[in-house]
Amino acid sequence: MGAQKGEILCIHYYFPPLDSTATIRNYYVAKTLTEFYDKVHVFTSNNHLRFPSLQKEFPSNLYCTDIPTFDYRIVLSGKSKKDAHITTGKKKGRLYKFALKIQKSFPFNLFLAEGNLIYIIRAYLKAKKLIKSGQVKAIYSSFGPYCDHYVAYLLKRKYPKLRWIADFRDLQIEPIYKNVIWKNFQQRIEQSVLNKVDLITCISHGFVEQLKVYNRPTVALLRGVEVRQTHVQFNKFTIAYTGSLYFEYRDPRPMFQVVAQLLKEGSIDPNTFEIVYAGRDGIKFYEWIKEYQLEKNFANWGLVSQTEAKQIQNQSHINLLLTSSSPELTGVITGKVFEYFEALNPTLCLINGVYDPEFESLFRELNAGVVVYNPEQTKGKMRKFILSKYEEWRTTHRVASTINSQIIQEKYSWKHQVSKMVTNNDTNS
Repeated sequence: MGAQKGEILCIHYYFPPLDSTATIRNYYVAKTLTEFYDKVHVFTSNNHLRFPSLQKEFPSNLYCTDIPTFDYRIVLSGKSKKDAHITTGKKKGRLYKFALKIQKSFPFNLFLAEGNLIYIIRAYLKAKKLIKSGQVKAIYSSFGPYCDHYVAYLLKRKYPKLRWIADFRDLQIEPIYKNVIWKNFQQRIEQSVLNKVDLITCISHGFVEQLKVYNRPTVALLRGVEVRQTHVQFNKFTIAYTGSLYFEYRDPRPMFQVVAQLLKEGSIDPNTFEIVYAGRDGIKFYEWIKEYQLEKNFANWGLVSQTEAKQIQNQSHINLLLTSSSPELTGVITGKVFEYFEALNPTLCLINGVYDPEFESLFRELNAGVVVYNPEQTKGKMRKFILSKYEEWRTTHRVASTINSQIIQEKYSWKHQVSKMVTNNDTNS
């Protein structure tokens, strides 16, 4: 499909050159939109001037504008130029959890959350000037944080003929994590905001089911994939997890239990095996490692850059994916899922919760690895998978990819995904 007439404004608090995993979806969607629109304008926080940055290539018709920002991240970082990351251990206290719920809830998120009123007002005023002087036909805003949707909501009220697409990388009202106060009130506020939206996009069909409550056209726009080149794998048979634990909703202990048993019975040689962790929650991860006496087979890489995390994924024999589900919400298919798929190595998906048909369907379609649960639903399934990959490694000194790269590059490319929101005017799917 060729370029559309006119321009689109993307409102993204998180966007490169800020070095954060939260920028990935926004960056690739905006970059792909340049193939559909004459010009793509991006308004983003100027936090990248203070925090670590990572340069990305911008197409010639993508124009990025900084919005001056002063929020809690700047306050917490103090004189340091490092972004403030809080470990899961510190987040576990009741007081902290309640404070986090307040911060994410309206009206407190207007003052305490990322972006806040300073960012919202400045972005809105700058956007009005752009719309008056240009050919902007559509607005695309992202969540989280919610400040981007607030800016887009104000613009839609001012310019009702503009097409507004609201994207949800997460849910504001989350049935698993229960991350807001006054749930019913928050739902009414979100209903008021989204009443004006033309299309809602989100990361999975599970999210579509949650967002349908607002009676607006909603479509799943999964994270696109850019397959990486094959890399030399680690010398030791390696199972790696790169990411956070989010309290205890992501729980690797069932895998530790299986591995500990395989080591104890001699099915895996302890001198040839390693569990690698990279992320902000190394202390908690190590506590669980010690529960199963796996300290000698554990390497903590700490908090690493996006590039380093991908290198670990590229070289691991199995990438461990931790997620959660509940009777109210399944299909939490975050960007991490497809980031793992890009490495082409087998993925062990461990879901803390109920049976998840969307994950099962995706892994079956792509032959990406195996989906298992805590509590275990299929006895021995995880053990069989790990042992088969270990035996393959011991025989061939590597573990071959089984993922269907053709389907990934066609059906799950960024262009295929983004085309859904460009062409979808009123379809609810």
